[in-house]
Amino acid sequence: MGIKDLEDLKKLSILRSQIDGVSVEEILITEFPTLKSEDKVTDALRKMRQSGFQDLPIVDEGAYVGMVSYGSILKKKSIPADTKLKNLIRNLPTLTTDSEVSKIAEHMVSNNCRQLAGLNGKKIIGLVSRRNLVGVAARMKALKDIKVWEIMTSPVEFLREDALMSDAVEVMRRLDIRTIPVMDSADRLIGIVGMKEIIDNFWKEDSKDLGDVAKNTKAQVTIESVCRTKVETVEWDSNMDAAASTMEENHFSTLPVIDGGEMVGIITEYDIIELISSCR
Repeated sequence: MGIKDLEDLKKLSILRSQIDGVSVEEILITEFPTLKSEDKVTDALRKMRQSGFQDLPIVDEGAYVGMVSYGSILKKKSIPADTKLKNLIRNLPTLTTDSEVSKIAEHMVSNNCRQLAGLNGKKIIGLVSRRNLVGVAARMKALKDIKVWEIMTSPVEFLREDALMSDAVEVMRRLDIRTIPVMDSADRLIGIVGMKEIIDNFWKEDSKDLGDVAKNTKAQVTIESVCRTKVETVEWDSNMDAAASTMEENHFSTLPVIDGGEMVGIITEYDIIELISSCR
């Protein structure tokens, strides 16, 4: 079954049945940090760096309030470090244990979010992330014959090795993406810079203004010095389930797509979530 087969209503129904046969309980993340609406941006960044979560739930007096993400913080051109999180809360759809996986994917696509909260009443019981849904896709036999080239993103936005971290921040802001391939002068893929590297290197504990890239000395270091150089790739004609498995196992949100040694695209968690949501 290729991507065109999804136009066949019978095959689409079978695929949706397989996807929604996975319960929320199977993919729910039950251990995660939380924040309060009166906490400050610096508190959020500290927890994001320590935990690896880039989106965190806000919980006040035991009740779920909303989500705060590093992406929302990054979009601000200038934001004081002591800004209270109540000014950055995103009101996103929430889930229950009865929610359908395809509907969760649809919510993530329509709201361009990476994580949704599962609730029991007003109490948060867990989180479902894009990576969880990528794991679901990796197990779907009905998707195994879809090729990477059918859903990959192309052309690819990239940075040169001598670009500055401030350049990466600006590209992430402009395109609302969290991962960028890094190329050398010979157009060889040498690394990946992602939101984790930005959080680990761009933010300083004593920063007073987090949004002004020009004033941040750490943003003036080269991408080559902070990017992740161990890069997994996938061939353009590989099956999608293999790509999804690689992403899930290695905790990668993005895989560069290669054809004859040349990068021709990228496959992202968003591409896979969008595919799952198309089953609705």
